[in-house]
Order: sequence, then C-alpha cells, then structure tokens
Amino acid sequence: MNDIIERIAKQNRTTKREVKKEIQKAIKTAMESNDYEAKTFWDEIAPNKKEPTIDVVIEKIAAMVSERKYG
Repeated sequence: MNDIIERIAKQNRTTKREVKKEIQKAIKTAMESNDYEAKTFWDEIAPNKKEPTIDVVIEKIAAMVSERKYG
C-alpha cells in the first residue's frame, strides 16, 4: 500500500502525507453521499458509520471483490 501511495505522490509531485489526506477526504465526501447505492456500499464498508481508514477501505473492497469473484 505504501508503495502505491508513494508512486502516486511522485507522479503528482507531492508528498505521501498529502496523497493520504486527499484519499481520506474523498472517503469522507463519499460517505456523506445521499445516493442510495453509495449509502448501501458505505454501510457495508463502515457499518458503525465511523469514517474508516484508507487501509480498512481497501481491505474491505478487496474482500468484496474476492467474494464476488470466488464466492
């Protein structure tokens, strides 16, 4: 995960910290969506309604993809 963040930072001439900050901001914005499908998705990712970390989001999305592919 850190390798990917570092690569994104280099490509965008910024820091890993800034990339993580922007991703976390995107997660927060997405979680605030009023769209039914978005709400359903985020209920699966964060059933407690608390903003998850980037690592948790990626881990849960990977599990969802794996479940759909192999499930």
